[in-house]
Amino acid sequence: MCRSEVRTKGNTLEQNQPSKMPESMSYQILEKIQAASNFRLPREQITSGITVYMDRQGFARRNDMDKLKDFTTITQAEYDSIEPLEAIRSRIKPLYGADQIEPFYYADKPKARVVLPKLLDPSLMKTATNPKKIVSATVTKYPRFAFVNIPYYVDSGAYYIEPIDIDPRCLIALLNSSVVWFLVKYGGEKVKTQITMDAKTISTIPLIMPEDNFNSVLKKIANDAYNLKKARRTYIDLWRTYSAFFKSNSKRLKVIVESVHAECSGAFEQWLLRAEIPQPDDPMYSKTFEHIIVRPDLKDNSLTFHGESLSGSAQLGILSFSKKELLLHVYCSILSANRLEHTSIKDIMEGTDVPLREQDTERQTDYIFKAVAIDFHNYIMVEKYVTYDFKIIDSEPLDVPENLIGVERYLADTLAKLDALAFKLYNFSKEEVRIVLEALDHSSVYRKDALDRFSAFERLNSVELQKEALKQPPQSESEECDHNDTCNHDSHNGKEKS
Repeated sequence: MCRSEVRTKGNTLEQNQPSKMPESMSYQILEKIQAASNFRLPREQITSGITVYMDRQGFARRNDMDKLKDFTTITQAEYDSIEPLEAIRSRIKPLYGADQIEPFYYADKPKARVVLPKLLDPSLMKTATNPKKIVSATVTKYPRFAFVNIPYYVDSGAYYIEPIDIDPRCLIALLNSSVVWFLVKYGGEKVKTQITMDAKTISTIPLIMPEDNFNSVLKKIANDAYNLKKARRTYIDLWRTYSAFFKSNSKRLKVIVESVHAECSGAFEQWLLRAEIPQPDDPMYSKTFEHIIVRPDLKDNSLTFHGESLSGSAQLGILSFSKKELLLHVYCSILSANRLEHTSIKDIMEGTDVPLREQDTERQTDYIFKAVAIDFHNYIMVEKYVTYDFKIIDSEPLDVPENLIGVERYLADTLAKLDALAFKLYNFSKEEVRIVLEALDHSSVYRKDALDRFSAFERLNSVELQKEALKQPPQSESEECDHNDTCNHDSHNGKEKS
């Protein structure tokens, strides 16, 4: 944002600033970001989404039904009944909601199809039908920008960006970075739980046009982030599909854990060997933390839980399983619980449904993961030959691990690299990096990774940096994943829906 809009003078910063961050350092960091910038997105390249009604009943409650002839939505049955040659067919587009946008990746499945108004702003029509654009969630906890290459519309909770002068892969790497997050959160009108990424904010962000050596690295790593995000979602979707196909019912994780402690041997004890988790009458069971880190370890088939807060971290418990597949089954259940803003062990235990058949749990789970493994392998193989612009640079094949833990490790490492590169582009010092990471809602694991990456990059020349940044982490399936339950931008803080 422009210099006049960065609120760092008088009492404003003191009111907005967390006590742990020195005012002088905050002012210095915000000024450094401004000074390093050499590019801003023109306002005319940023367009808002459209307001729609998802059903006729909703429209009728708020508007005169006569207006339906000018603007309406249709049911799926009505859409299917339209003859392909009718002119209206070409005006029907998928509609995506702002809540479907994640950093680097948007959901594959639209929320609805819409019939566009007859008198639609021509510039909006052009933007929406442009197959290459960036979309952004407007009100969010952190920046969420994704690249898309198909024609579709987004609702009024999102914005389109049509970058002309900068490569979109470099652009979303910078826009999704902790540098921009810090700038918007601490340089805006006030600090609040959510930030607003509207047209005014986006057009005033002080960006950098990278030099060639940074340009190629940022593009490649942004590609990796997209590929890994999609692979992670694909893996979880496959697990959901096969779990729904095989299961007869579900059990709450709390019930499964309690059965291990029961005097009589429970049905789950054969595969959940050990459960050292606080019981409901223990204060630690309900204690809330800023982050709950769920860490699978395939070396000993265990799942550990750590709570993090400003006062420090605490190990909250461990579950040990008889087989790797059973561990992953519970882990995927936690990822898919639709309650990823876990702040306590109680949230996880009582909010996670584990699909299973009590009498045949082990065999059923083996079937599920055998099917998932085959389909995920096929997905990886097929994706290597897909040539969507954003997914492959210069015909370079996708390089995605063939298991969930490998994907999560690689994704977390990729996001840490991107942040480290952004810090280097803006000429941050190591101390400034540390302050920014601590000021944002990152877990300690992510802060350490990003800081370590920055320290490694800091000592390298441009050629060495390219080689180091493009180096992949080891993908051994037996290695432990040191990250929590959503490898999002707040895959580092576990607060975004999967």
